[in-house]
Amino acid sequence: MKKLVALTSVVVVTLLVNIDRVVVIDDHIIAIILLVIAAALSVYEYKRKEKLN
Repeated sequence: MKKLVALTSVVVVTLLVNIDRVVVIDDHIIAIILLVIAAALSVYEYKRKEKLN
């Protein structure tokens, strides 16, 4: 599952970079999206560790 989450985040970042070339997206929006992805991954890791304990 961890590999799937990492792969999904890499794909999303790649898509953001490619979309930025086609459609003009402000850098602040990309930064916010990446921050949301990082927050979601940290919450996922926290819940996974809590479940193991």
